[in-house]
Amino acid sequence: MNDAIYIIAFIGAFLAIIITFFIITMLRYHRRYVKLQKDRVMNEIAVLENERKRMAYDLHDGLGPMLSSIKLNINSIETNTEEDKAIISKASSHIDDTIQNMRAISYNLLPVTLERKGLFDALREFIDYSSAKSKLPINCFLNTR
Repeated sequence: MNDAIYIIAFIGAFLAIIITFFIITMLRYHRRYVKLQKDRVMNEIAVLENERKRMAYDLHDGLGPMLSSIKLNINSIETNTEEDKAIISKASSHIDDTIQNMRAISYNLLPVTLERKGLFDALREFIDYSSAKSKLPINCFLNTR
């Protein structure tokens, strides 16, 4: 009878060790899987942010000066008729609108405040800008700690 109790206790302890080892292995695997998923998501975010930065800089540094140059060239055209002057003025106005839209797109892709000062200042600036444009006042209390 004593031998049977020892055998059952030994088998129970052996099964407990196997189950514990299995649970620990599964927890380690799960932690490793979660870490890999987190790293993958962070890498995707970094790639998207870098692409947004590149697009914002390309718009601002490439397209902006080109549009300004086109505007200068159009405004330097000598015309004699009022109709031609009106057409040039209208084209210049369209270029100004395009430059403003391009700056807005560039800013929306990568706000300068976000790049230089961080998320909290960028949110404050966005809230102030949105509040000024709408009739609805927006209040936000951010804890910067």
